[in-house]
Amino acid sequence: GYRTAAFVSSYPVSSAFGFASGFAHYDDSFDAGGGTMDSPRWERAGGSVGALDRRASATVERVEDWLANTSDGTPTFLWVHLFDPHAPYVPPPPFDTAFSTPGAGHREAEIDRYDGEILYTDEQLGRLVAAFERTAGSRHGLVVVTSDHGEGLWDHGYPGHNRDVWEEEVRVPLVLRWQEGVPGGRRVAEPVHLIDVLPTLLAATGAGRPPAETAGTDLLAVLRGEQELSPERAIYLTRPYFGERGRRRRLQQKGWGFGVRRGDWKAIVARDEDRLDLFDLVRDPHERRDVASDDPARAEALAAE
Repeated sequence: GYRTAAFVSSYPVSSAFGFASGFAHYDDSFDAGGGTMDSPRWERAGGSVGALDRRASATVERVEDWLANTSDGTPTFLWVHLFDPHAPYVPPPPFDTAFSTPGAGHREAEIDRYDGEILYTDEQLGRLVAAFERTAGSRHGLVVVTSDHGEGLWDHGYPGHNRDVWEEEVRVPLVLRWQEGVPGGRRVAEPVHLIDVLPTLLAATGAGRPPAETAGTDLLAVLRGEQELSPERAIYLTRPYFGERGRRRRLQQKGWGFGVRRGDWKAIVARDEDRLDLFDLVRDPHERRDVASDDPARAEALAAE
C-alpha cells in the first residue's frame, strides 16, 4: 500500500546495478557537466553517459518537485541518496571557503574542503527533511539518516575509504527522527548496526518482523525503553584486501579483511596479510597501539569469532 520512490546521486547506485528493484519511481539521471568529477576524467574511468554524480541540491530539487505532485495522503517510502561529502572534495561556493586553516598544506586543505562538503550537505538535508515533513503533515514522517562509510583523512596514512576497517571508516551516523514515535534527545550508547535499519522500518510501518534469515534489532523499542541492547553486542566488519597498500591496491583484489567490535575491544584480521591486531577502544580510541601480543588469548578469541 506504499508509494515508493528513490532519488540517488551517483552512478554506483544507479539502476544499471539493480538498485531500482522494488521502486515504482527511480531517479538516477546525472546530466553531463553537473557532477563533481570533470567529464574527461569520468570518461577515462569508463563512464559512457552523463556524469558520475550530481550535487545534493540537484537531487533534493528533484525530490521537492516529486513530493509536490504526490501529496494525496498515500503512505510513502522514500530513499534519497546524497553523494556529498565524497571525493573529489569540491564543495560549491560559499562552502568551498567555509573552513580555511591558516598556512594549510595539502592534507589540511583537503580536510577543509571535506568539512565544507559536510556543511553543504547538512544544509541540503535540512531542505529535504522540510519538504518531506510538509508532505507528511500531521502524520509526522519517520526520518532515518545514515551513511555507508567514512573517510580515512590520513588518520592511518591514507585519505579515502575501502582500505581498512578503522573506526574513521566504519563508525557512521545513524539518526532517527519521528515526532509521534520516538522521544527526542536520546542517545543510545550501546553498539548499533546498519542491519538494525530494516527491522526498525518494518516495526514503524506495522509490517511485522523481517525474514528469519536476517538479523538486526528494532531500534524504536530501544529508544522507547522497551528493549535493552547489550554493550557486548558484536559488530562485524569487512573490507576487500588488495595485497599491496597505496596506489597499487586497485590492481588485483587478493581476498578479504575482517574486524569485530565487542564491548571495549576490537580485533582486525587479514589472514593473507598474516595480520591480527587488537585495540582497546576506551584507552586507545584512535587505534594507535596494537595490544594483540599483550593479550593473545583475547585477540585469538575475537579472531576466531
